[in-house]
This record gives sequence, structure tokens and C-alpha cells, in this order.
Amino acid sequence: MFPLIDTASLSPGDQFAFYEAALQARLAPFRLDRRGAANAPFVARLRARSLAGMDLVHGQGGAHAIGQNRACGAANPYRYGLVMALHGCVAVQTLAGRTDVIAPGTLILTDNHHLPGALSFPRRMNVLTLQVPAGRLPPQATARLAAGPVLFNPAQRHPAAPHARLLARFMAGLPRLSIQQHSQRHSQQHSQQRSVQSQTEEAAHADQLSGLLTLALREQGIVGEAPLTHGDMDQVYARAADMLMARRLHCANLTPARLAAELGISERHLFRVLTDTGQRFGPRLRQQRLAAAAADLADPLQAHRSVLDIAVAQGFVNQSHFSRAFRETYGCAPGVWRRRTD
Repeated sequence: MFPLIDTASLSPGDQFAFYEAALQARLAPFRLDRRGAANAPFVARLRARSLAGMDLVHGQGGAHAIGQNRACGAANPYRYGLVMALHGCVAVQTLAGRTDVIAPGTLILTDNHHLPGALSFPRRMNVLTLQVPAGRLPPQATARLAAGPVLFNPAQRHPAAPHARLLARFMAGLPRLSIQQHSQRHSQQHSQQRSVQSQTEEAAHADQLSGLLTLALREQGIVGEAPLTHGDMDQVYARAADMLMARRLHCANLTPARLAAELGISERHLFRVLTDTGQRFGPRLRQQRLAAAAADLADPLQAHRSVLDIAVAQGFVNQSHFSRAFRETYGCAPGVWRRRTD
């Protein structure tokens, strides 16, 4: 993900004003209301990633509220916004005066032409927002969203709503996956080939995200069509498994049974999904752990960490096992790799 807004390098008295001006200039003419002392530090970071016509924005910052009106919707080039709270709660106040509270893991879908009155972050902001253009969702969704936002609460674990849970997990894994893909592109130095592959992957992610979103809307009776076939769904499960692995690399006891349970499918279904996409659990997990370790070894900001520390952090049980696997994959010892990438 590339930086969009970052106030960390500014003096505390200028941080909030810069954040407000940058947000208005780059996104829409929002009205911001700060919580807390006017001159207190306000560190905010927004990072973005393009996904074949959709934008994923990760926002982190202090307590504040973002006021919206119809002018904001008219200025937004995207028709829909899917907001997911990662940590802390988000209060969403509609123009009609209703307030919905989004707990971590909960998603809310809005029509940018019928925006809620305000988004409030009472303690801290840590949210993902997927900006979706017109045409990605069926007309029934647009008609329903004109009446107000739609909430998806995967934490309720309703057996009839598995796609909302999978959508939340899929969306939450995208920032981590983008960082890993960037590291792999840098380390392999096949920029042109990787660029084409990255565009293909982004298009697939965009199709699967919009497909999952439509399925989640169907679970609530809002749309009727099924946008993904069983084969498409298996591709989604495979990518979601990949993302969950990337988020659990530090777990030395990560097993197929645990991963299948997080995906909401059986262990047998998981094995079939991975096999059909040319993967097996063990080799794929090791590949991800090695790629993450290689990225850490090449990162100057991680130079203070020992090879053992990096290996253990990525789920390897000891340094000899890690060094042997690393040499088999990258053709050199971890220490040599680190010196080559300095």
C-alpha cells in the first residue's frame, strides 16, 4: 500500500490541520471535528491500494469525527463505500438521526450519493475502507442503500451468513498481502513480469471482493442473483486461506484444522480447495514464512534484529531448520541474503 496522508513528521500543533486539509483535497469536502486538546499530537496515517478500479484505504489516527453531506457524495468518484473497523468502535450517524455502532470486525456498506451524516472515532481510528465504483453491485443494492447503510456483523456467526464472515476475513487480509507481494516483487527483481502478474491478481481480488459483497447482500435478502459459481468460491477460499496464513505466520502450531475452522469450511474442503489450485498446506505455509523472513532480512529497519529473532517471529521452531529451508529456496544463507540486500 502506498502512503496517502501521514502527519507523523509534522509538529503537534500542525498535525490535525494538515490531516483535515489533505483529507478534503484528496477525498471529499468533509467537515472534521477533533476530540481532545487542540495542540495535542494527532498522528494519522492513510495508506491506499488500487484494486482494478476499486481503492482500499487503511486509516489510522486519533479520536475525531468526520462530518459528511451530499456535497461529499457528489465529489466522490466512487458510488459505494464498505467500511470495516479493525480496532476500536466506529459510530455511524445517518442523516435521519439514527446511530449505528460498528464493533471491530463489523462492516457497513454505504451509498456515497446517500452518505451518513457522520463517522465518529471515539478513541482511535483504525479502519479499512473499500471504495467501489458503480456497476460492481446489482441495481437492487443501490435501491436498498438509498434508504440507509447496510450492516454486516460476522461476529454473530449466523449459520446462514457465511459470506459476510469470509468477506471480513478477505478484506482484513489485503493490506498484509499487498506488503508481502511488494517484498516478493522487490526481491525477485522481475519487475515487468511481476507487474503483469500483479495486475492479474488485483483484477481477481476485485472480482472476488465484489462477488463476496453481493453474496453477503443476498444473505440479507437484498439481492437475488448468485454472482459466484462453486468454482469461483473455491478460488475465493484459496485466496482467503492464503491471506489467513499470512496473518498467522507467527503461530508455530498453525494447522489445517485451525485454518479450515477460521474459513468456516471442513478440513477436507480446505485440502480440496488447495489441491485444485496447485497448492498443498505445508509447502505453501513454508513458502509464505520464508518470503516474510526474506522481506524482514532485506528491510533496513529490521537490521537490529537477529536472524533467530526473525525466524522465530515467522513461525520457525529453530534457526538450523530455518537456515536449511532458506538456503534451499533462495540459494544462500540468511546472513548472506541480508548482506546482499543492504
